[in-house]
Amino acid sequence: MSQPSPDFLTVQEASIFLNVKQSYIRHLVFQKKIPHIKLNGIVRFSISELIAFVEKYKIHENPTTSVTTKRKN
Repeated sequence: MSQPSPDFLTVQEASIFLNVKQSYIRHLVFQKKIPHIKLNGIVRFSISELIAFVEKYKIHENPTTSVTTKRKN
């Protein structure tokens, strides 16, 4: 019996890795919004591609821009 590849995750493992529900992972797969492979109907996720997927949505704050509001007295 072969060992599962540590480079690829199941839907359950990907949901734990990303801290989201399994149903959300399946939804992203259905919409083809998350990188995955499908072999004989079995969905797997590359860890490096999941990291790149998350990095794509990372929000970076611009330290030179600050928002200030004036209070009315």
